[in-house]
Amino acid sequence: MQLLPAIYSHEQQLAIVQTLYQCCEDYFVSAVNRFGEQHRTELLTPCWDKFRECIGACLMRFRAPASCHEREWIAIALGATAQADDGINFVVVDNRLVAVVAIDIGALPLDVIAIGAALPFESTREALSAFLRRQRTHGVAIVRASSLAT
Repeated sequence: MQLLPAIYSHEQQLAIVQTLYQCCEDYFVSAVNRFGEQHRTELLTPCWDKFRECIGACLMRFRAPASCHEREWIAIALGATAQADDGINFVVVDNRLVAVVAIDIGALPLDVIAIGAALPFESTREALSAFLRRQRTHGVAIVRASSLAT
């Protein structure tokens, strides 16, 4: 795992996505020029997979600019490769594309779950509590993210 700060700046998020896309597109065009137009389809798959791998790691760090006061850090699994069956799904939340990965919560050493300001605290706390009970995960504190600020 690697611990990295969340990226709150919309301009920085857009620049990252554009740079990654441009790098992958440039590599694809270069590969097609080198190996020939007849290999275009088979060259596209590895380029697309690399783009998905890179963008998947970045999207997890993107947060709404209004939440910048939370100064959140994100844990990212290292060594994962993007594949069609990689378990990464994308959902739309507040008009943003968010990468989502299903994990076995019982395997995590959870002590605290912090609820950000964008979510209604009480209903989110109740939903998380019910989820943790169903998972037989006990002793996890559920707090407001603002209470963790230093």
